[in-house]
Amino acid sequence: DGKPAPKSWYEKWSQMGFEPKFLDDAGAEDWVQTHYHNTSVKRAWDAMPRFILKADLLRYLLMLDDGGTWSDMDTVPLMHRANWTKDAVPLSALRPKSSGLFGRATALPLGPASDVDDVAPKPVRAIIGIENDPNENRDPRNFFERWRLLPMRRHRPLQFVQWTLHVAPNHPIMLDVVRRILEANEVYSAYEIEQQRDAHADGWGWGDLHADAKAKQAHAREAHGVSPWHAVSMSWKWQAGHWRWGWDTLSVEEWTGPAVFTDAVVSYLYAAARVRPEDLSLLKQPVQIRDVVIVPSS
Repeated sequence: DGKPAPKSWYEKWSQMGFEPKFLDDAGAEDWVQTHYHNTSVKRAWDAMPRFILKADLLRYLLMLDDGGTWSDMDTVPLMHRANWTKDAVPLSALRPKSSGLFGRATALPLGPASDVDDVAPKPVRAIIGIENDPNENRDPRNFFERWRLLPMRRHRPLQFVQWTLHVAPNHPIMLDVVRRILEANEVYSAYEIEQQRDAHADGWGWGDLHADAKAKQAHAREAHGVSPWHAVSMSWKWQAGHWRWGWDTLSVEEWTGPAVFTDAVVSYLYAAARVRPEDLSLLKQPVQIRDVVIVPSS
């Protein structure tokens, strides 16, 4: 943020057992310059067209390098940090048998008991909250979202929170999400090249463009120069055997936000313990999966 954090913000987080630190825009730039100078991360940071993208990337980099707790300025802690994992139990102890709206993984076993229920639980290295669980909301709209007839209000059916994170340094989830963002940056670079190519095309060797086409081209050049991000929006796409009205790969949520973060969490949980998003639906209390504690949405 560009403004100093209010005193009440420091007091509230301090009361809950944290040592709050505030990083403004200039401080963020300095931190990235110090830790990632002359790297692909720094080049990706400099190429990002909006600071909201940098704010997302910054939290992942901080958690990857230093670990700790990140929380956005518009959030407040509701309990002491010592209680965040107090009631966590192994996932298999709470795993409901109901298939739910999106289907639960009842046919596929979670693998050996040691995958989820270690005799000696691993130290907790990540605490991650569920932001959206479609099975908790009985809104009929969920049926139409399931069959791709309406756009999802979230980018993933079961989506994880990234506005508050608690992670130990060097956790694979953070490494994976940074990798995904760097790859998305390459997509954006290619998109930029294509936009510029379209804006300056001369008819592909078949003579000059028509006057109307030239006018549209000039408008595209002006719009792209003023705000290239506005060209990115929701659109119809063929995905997973369905036509889907969804966000472009270059939307904030897909590039750096909760969608790409959710993908990284899901990949880690499946690789570590064969846990799928369906297995985490309708949780009533925190569950531990290897070194990760998942906190329910309510």
